[in-house]
Amino acid sequence: MERNCLVISDAVLLDKLEYFLYDYSGVEYNNLDIIVNHFIGNKNDEERIKSKDNIYELRKILSYYSTDTQLEEKTLDKAVDLFLLFLRTYSIEATMGLNGLLDTIWKSGKVGNEWNCVKRITGILAAVYLLYFVHEAKIYDKNETEKNMREIFRKNISFYTMEDKRFLTQIFMLENQNDCLTYLLHSNLKCCDKSEKYTVDSERIMAKEFFRILKKFKNAERYKDAMSFLEESEHLFRRVSDLEIRGFWEKQKAELLFNLGKYEEAKNIQNKYINKFGESQNVFDLYNGAIYYAWAANYKEKDDVNWEIYIEEAYKLIIQAEQHISQAKVLQKTEYKEFLYHVILEKSFLLSEKSDYNGAFECFEEAFNEADEETKKDSNFNTHLWILMKYMCLNPEKHELVIDWIEYFYNNFSHKKLKEYEVIVDFVHSNEYLKNNSEAYKKIYESLIQLLFHALEIRHETKIRDISQYDVLYYTKAEHLRLLLEDETSENCNYRLPMFHVYHMNDPQEGKILRGLLENDKFASVDTEDFSDSRNQYEENYVFLKSFFCYPKKSKENSMKEFLPMWVQYGDDAKGCCIVLNNKTFENSSLRRIIYLTDDGKCDKKDEKVKIFLDEFLFTYRDLVSFCNHKIDLNSEEGKECFLEIKSLAKYIISQISYLFKNQSYKHENEIRLIANRTSAELDDVKVISGSIPKIYIYNDSKTYINEVILGAKIENPEDYVSFIYKQGNKMWKDDKQSQIKVTQSTIQYR
Repeated sequence: MERNCLVISDAVLLDKLEYFLYDYSGVEYNNLDIIVNHFIGNKNDEERIKSKDNIYELRKILSYYSTDTQLEEKTLDKAVDLFLLFLRTYSIEATMGLNGLLDTIWKSGKVGNEWNCVKRITGILAAVYLLYFVHEAKIYDKNETEKNMREIFRKNISFYTMEDKRFLTQIFMLENQNDCLTYLLHSNLKCCDKSEKYTVDSERIMAKEFFRILKKFKNAERYKDAMSFLEESEHLFRRVSDLEIRGFWEKQKAELLFNLGKYEEAKNIQNKYINKFGESQNVFDLYNGAIYYAWAANYKEKDDVNWEIYIEEAYKLIIQAEQHISQAKVLQKTEYKEFLYHVILEKSFLLSEKSDYNGAFECFEEAFNEADEETKKDSNFNTHLWILMKYMCLNPEKHELVIDWIEYFYNNFSHKKLKEYEVIVDFVHSNEYLKNNSEAYKKIYESLIQLLFHALEIRHETKIRDISQYDVLYYTKAEHLRLLLEDETSENCNYRLPMFHVYHMNDPQEGKILRGLLENDKFASVDTEDFSDSRNQYEENYVFLKSFFCYPKKSKENSMKEFLPMWVQYGDDAKGCCIVLNNKTFENSSLRRIIYLTDDGKCDKKDEKVKIFLDEFLFTYRDLVSFCNHKIDLNSEEGKECFLEIKSLAKYIISQISYLFKNQSYKHENEIRLIANRTSAELDDVKVISGSIPKIYIYNDSKTYINEVILGAKIENPEDYVSFIYKQGNKMWKDDKQSQIKVTQSTIQYR
């Protein structure tokens, strides 16, 4: 509950409200003795509420309730209208006037039952009661009262004004009452005479109101709530005769599926509207189709045959959209003018996916030289930066042109648009030493952004795109299983994965493989203190990991869920457990696979692309170190400060990828992992396991779903764990009756 439009702390008044609603709705009840003992606003309301005359008038009318005077319908109608004005604007005057209004209506007697104003107020108060007070129902139990209040609200819907409906829309949205929202939509539909067909005008009004509500959900990024509302309204759109309105509903569904990350489903719906040719083509359908295909491809592994198919289909659609707009321009149809640049920018991205980086850069330049500022601001700067960096790597002689574009972004848009590059650009712009040294400025600027780019490319190439293609499990101690299954509150069962600090990992060389390759290329030592101390100071470091054993589902080794070395190394010597995870666990997480390197930096053939980026990273780093050691004046305070900042930035960039590499001796693990980097200011949620060595951990953001818990072969009294695991597992899967947790014990041969 986010906001209550009636604040009633008086239990007697609340009972009276319930009694009144049943009395004037015609719904029968028993046990009368119990009774005795800001999404969609209304602009007119905002203006009316400013006048105190309305407050005085309502109070004057309701002063009659203490006498035996019975109001005429016209006067009561005025009182109801004023009361609802205060209710819709969340004014305390509504709460103050409720008691008087109820008594005044009661004095109208049986004749009042037929007055429209009474039906209006009864229905709206029923909706308010349903949302805020039904848990205190006295006449019936909560469920029966909830059903009755819905019926009272629905029965009187024809008496509500547009202001009433928008107010009800607001509070129904706040409280996720999608069936009630749908009733309001349905009230806009009118039938043709006595037939069951709706009039075209009423269908359009309903669709317009539907879009208003949906837009509010989307603007608030409440995509799940929007989808629930859309599905609730489906029966209305299935009955409309206008095919364009039906298509409008389906396109909205495709967009919501896209926002929820269900790109395949979005693509399949959109396909119905893009297989048209000639003048009937809709350029927006073509564009959206290309977007959906591109995102569906983004969640396919690069070796999946569908990845290339989807990229080609997306490119074909964007070319059709571009041609359609060009033809419209020739025909003097100018409504597509600015939209053309959205199309060209998407074309730029697709060309980069097809490895045509020169073509991608040309499209980017064309769009950014011609588009208006709003189109530029709303475009994907992450993609633009990627294209610019790719272009610079392929054309080193063009590095000044690329830097100029980054400078243009920096000077004309929010610095946040530069994403990870922001910290580097901020540095070169603020450092006095670089400002006064043009050679160093150009070299440091170019080297740092290239170094970060190669690091980001390594991260990009190690990302698991389609987790559904893999089985994922991890071995852990029994006490860590408890950390997972006891992660709950009285209201929520979170069951998030605990992620431990890197210093608690089994591999003593964790994060040191990359640094080993850089060992011979170090920044010069710079004295920063006036004393010499031989002790080494540890750096503050807050990197948390969660590692998993992963293998393709189609692999011949598919049955290899248990692996003896993993039990020994990670499963507490078979006294722990192996947790088999459902892929739903990782729907909103970024998993990355580990690259296994030999001591001299070589890797498997399947990781050759990563090796290319790694070699570029090493080369750029060594070149940067050499330049800094030989060209920066360490005898000046400004030079020394600049040098230390560059060293710090390089260390930050290395940290982005240092935990993606392990020694080849761990290759059998087929490891993938979640990685979380924190600063010293982001430690409020860090937890500690006390013991001889205090271990710190955080929880991953996503809820965990477990298919199976395999108890270790050497676990003592395994039956002691079974009931607890099933109890928590049932709560874990409470929203999915088709799935459930399974508990087994390992049969692997173990001494």
